[in-house]
Amino acid sequence: MLDKYIVTLRGESFTLYRDQIEFDAPNYFSALFLGDFSESQTRTVELSRSPELFRIITNYMSGYTIVPLAVTSVPPEMTSDAALENLRRDAEFYGLQGLVALLSNPPPPPRFSAACDVFFLDHQVVDFADVLRGKLPPGVLFDERGVGTMKGQAWLAVPLLAVDTLLVVGHTIRRNKIHNVMSLTSPLINALSVDAFGQRKLPIESKTCTVDLHERQSLVCSLSPFARVSLEGIEATVPQFELSLDAARGILGWKDTPKKHPIDEHMEDVFKLEGYTFVRFAGERIIFTIQSEPSGGWDDTLTTKVEILAARLVSRYNVARDFTWSP
Repeated sequence: MLDKYIVTLRGESFTLYRDQIEFDAPNYFSALFLGDFSESQTRTVELSRSPELFRIITNYMSGYTIVPLAVTSVPPEMTSDAALENLRRDAEFYGLQGLVALLSNPPPPPRFSAACDVFFLDHQVVDFADVLRGKLPPGVLFDERGVGTMKGQAWLAVPLLAVDTLLVVGHTIRRNKIHNVMSLTSPLINALSVDAFGQRKLPIESKTCTVDLHERQSLVCSLSPFARVSLEGIEATVPQFELSLDAARGILGWKDTPKKHPIDEHMEDVFKLEGYTFVRFAGERIIFTIQSEPSGGWDDTLTTKVEILAARLVSRYNVARDFTWSP
C-alpha cells in the first residue's frame, strides 16, 4: 500500500505520495511528514497557500514538465507572468529547490521565438488570453490605441502570443484580382473578443467564419511583409507562403506549376483535406500585434490592424492524428 499524506489548502485537499515528497527532497513536506514532527503521525497538514498553484506543483513533484504554463492552469485572478512569479514564491515556501532553480532560470526560448525577436519592440511577449480576460501585465495598456506600452512619451504595440488558435484563410476578388482574407479564431476569441474590444472602443474588424458547421467570431488579420511562417515545420517567407496558397487553390494552375518550395507539398495536402474555398490551419503559436492607425479615408477615422509577425502552423488533421484514443 502506498504511503499517502493529505495537504489541505484553503479548504481544498490534495493527496501526496511518498515518491512525490521525495522527488525534490529535502523539502518542507519531507521534513514534515518523514521527520519527527507530529504530522508524521497524523499525515495531514493545513496551509493557507494557493490551491491552484499547488495543483501545478503536484505535477512537478510527479516528474512532469510544467513550463511553459498552460493557459488553463493559470489561476483566474492572475496573469501568466504573475502566476510564474507566485509559483516561484510557493516553491521557495515549500523548499523545492529544483523548482526554484527551474523558475529562476527558465529554458531559452525556442528557435521560433528567437527568430522573431526583431519584432518584439523591447517588450516581453504577452499572452493574448490574458488580454481578452482583462488580466494585463504591469505596464501593458489595452485601450483605443490597441495593446501596447509607453516608452517615454511614445506608445508602442506589444507582441501578443496566441496558442492553439485557428488561422482561417479565404479569398475575395477586388478589381479582378484575388486577395487572401485571413482571420484568427479560438473559443476565447469567439466568446470574449466582441465585448473586450467594444468596452475599449477599439474599432477592430471581425467577421463570422464557419468551422465544422459552427459559426464563430474571428478577428480579421494580415501577415507582416517581414513575417516568418512555418507549416508542418517547414519555414517560409510571406511571399513564399502566399504563392504556395495561391498555387494550391488553383489560381496558378497547380498541376502546371512545378513545386518551388518544400512548403508546397504540405500546402497541397491541407487544401485537399480542407477544401478550396476556406482553409483552416491549426496555429500552435501565433505572434501578432494589435494597433489602431488612420484609415486613410477622407474623414481620417481610425482602423485597427491585427498583424501577424510569426506563425507556426500545422494541418488540423495532423493535430487530430496526434491524439491517442483508448477504448
